[in-house]
This record gives sequence, C-alpha cells and structure tokens, in this order.
Amino acid sequence: MFNEEKLTKLDIYVLIVALFLAVAVVFDCLNIYMNRELIPTQTEMAFRMIAEDNNIAQEETPAEEGDTTDAPSSEAPSSEVKEEKKTEKICLNVLTYHSCDNSGGKYSISPEAFEQHISALIDKGYSFVSTREIINWVKGDGVLPEKPILITFDDGYTNNYENAFPILKKYNAKATIFAVGGYVGESTRSDGSEIEPHFTLEQANEMINSGLIEVQSHTYAMHQSEADGEEYRRGVLSLVSESEEEYVESLENDIIHYKSNVLIPYAMSYPEGLYTTISERIFFANGIEISFFSRPIRNTLVKGNTNCLHLIGRIDCDSMSAETMLSKLYK
Repeated sequence: MFNEEKLTKLDIYVLIVALFLAVAVVFDCLNIYMNRELIPTQTEMAFRMIAEDNNIAQEETPAEEGDTTDAPSSEAPSSEVKEEKKTEKICLNVLTYHSCDNSGGKYSISPEAFEQHISALIDKGYSFVSTREIINWVKGDGVLPEKPILITFDDGYTNNYENAFPILKKYNAKATIFAVGGYVGESTRSDGSEIEPHFTLEQANEMINSGLIEVQSHTYAMHQSEADGEEYRRGVLSLVSESEEEYVESLENDIIHYKSNVLIPYAMSYPEGLYTTISERIFFANGIEISFFSRPIRNTLVKGNTNCLHLIGRIDCDSMSAETMLSKLYK
C-alpha cells in the first residue's frame, strides 16, 4: 500500500506513465490479434526487404500470421481423443529469366545454358508446374509434385518464343511468361526509339495452345524507364504528382487495358519487383490470383491459405551456370 502523505509529484508522474504504457501494450496486443491472418510471413519479409533495399516508404504491414495449428482451442476439453488435421505445406522454388539469346547481356541466358538448367532440374527430381496448378492446389483443388518448380520469364521477348519455347517443348517443361502488354508485338517505343523485339499475340497464342506455356501480366504500361519521359513511373509505384485516387485509377486502367488488348490475366509479376499495399489490393480485386516479385525468399505454399499467393519470391537465374542455379534452390 502507498502512503498518500508521502507521494511526491515525481511518484504521481511515474504512476501515470506506467498506466499509460500498460494501456498501450494491451492495445497493441489486441491489434496484433485482430490482424494476425491478413498477410503471411513471407509477405512481411518481402515488404521489409524492398523497403530497405530501395528506401521506399511503404504502408505499415500487418503483424505476422499466427500458426493456427498450435493455437489453444477455445472449446472445452473433451474426453475423446481426436486426430489433429495436419496442415499441408510445400516449398516452391521459382526461377526467373528474361532474354534467351547469345547476347551475353546481364539479363540474358544462352539457349545452351538454359537447356542445361532444364536438364539439371530434371536430373535432381524437380517437376515443372504452372501458376494455375499452384493456385488450384492452394485453394484445395488438384495435386502438386513433391518437388515443384516454376520457370518464369519477364518482359515477353521474341527470343522467348524463338529460343526458349523449343527447349521447353523438348523436355515437356511448363513455364510462365510475364509479358508487358503494351509491348506485345513491338520493337519500338511510341517515340520511335528501338527496344528489344517482343513476341506477337499470334506467337503468344501458339505457346499457350501447346499446354506448356502461360502468358501472364507484367503490367500493360507500367514497366517504364527514363526513356519514357521526364516523369516516368518506377514499376507500379505512384507518381509524385498523383493523388491516391488518381493512383488507384491508374492501376485499374492498366489491368483493364491488359484484359482488352492482350488477355485476361490471373497472375502477375511486378516490374523491378516494386509494389505497394494498394497495388496488391487493386490487382487482386480485379482478377489477379497470384503475384510475384523479384527477391529470392523461401516460398511456403499452404493448402487452404490464399495469403501465401501474395508476393511470391523468385531466384534470378540469368547468366548463371546450372551448378550455381541448383545451389540457390531452397530445400
């Protein structure tokens, strides 16, 4: 018991501060509990890595997802012994390539080296899967092999069709090509400056009809550079001059253009690996079911939990030997 006669102003101040801190802790705990299942652990890691690497101020991410398999039950104890339902999880490796040619560029792999990658993966027991198979498995439909691997290409270059596609057909290997919608069939920008040629819609449909290739979104017109003007957009990030309402409208218009001019996508990879919480919300509200970014993290798919379909990490394998590529894979 405190002796009221001996309480000083300092004592009262300390008591008020302690009370305030206790209330704050209780509030934070309640907030963490209410938001624990919004975004998975790998997504929170993704936000932190992008923010640290690019000094981009992102919106605050929700707390880590709780492990519901070990959570205490709110039901009364039962005398009957019930078999616990085991959560199905699987590790997914995703490889990224860009050009498949002999240019020797930073974002290029030679056809010979690419074939060595595919052959080495088969020798190590990996099975090639599609993004649709991944989505379906997470949502409770279909099966995945024990060691699934997803091959992806970004940008949609003509050499993907000319060089990579024949190799994939030779080994009956599936892959997903994330094409920039506005560049499909183009070899120049709107101002006439040259860019690396991109495959046509006819070539895209030929690959899709093979049953091995998916063509999905790398945005319609948000893969920009300094060559696109003084105020160009870095990936899907907002422009300095945009309000939030204008930014949302830009994202919605981009996916509308993709649907109207290319195809209806259900998967996308972010240009430069950059994204925002708003872009995730808008794209998923408009038909996207799975998203990818460009950081090598361990992806854990969880059956029944679609949170794991947000921001799947990828390993950039351009210019790598087959041996180095295999050493980068997560077990």
